[in-house]
Amino acid sequence: MDFEDILNDVGSFGLYQKILLMVILVPAFILTPWFSLNIIFLSNTPDHWCYVPEVAHSNLSMEFQKLLIRPPSDKFCTRYDVNYSQILQSGNWSVNPDWPTTECDHGWQYDKTNYDATAS
Repeated sequence: MDFEDILNDVGSFGLYQKILLMVILVPAFILTPWFSLNIIFLSNTPDHWCYVPEVAHSNLSMEFQKLLIRPPSDKFCTRYDVNYSQILQSGNWSVNPDWPTTECDHGWQYDKTNYDATAS
């Protein structure tokens, strides 16, 4: 008696095997990408700086906003403590490194060049 003879006696690939295959493989094919690709969304911390409403609603480029807001010594947790409305209206946008700094009081603004949203 060969293996194929035994398989014919037992039954071939029928409804039970198809259901079993769907129950095991379909969830695996759906969940595997979640586990393998979540590193993209969990590991990246995008560039961020203090959110200043006056500057965020201006027509300045993102790079110039970062230059105007964050001091070189602490790029993420502090901002210059100046009147940004007055600076934007004057047109003199040169940054003085001796300006006083303060904590971020309106949250942060994130660079959305690579990602729109991440978990960090």
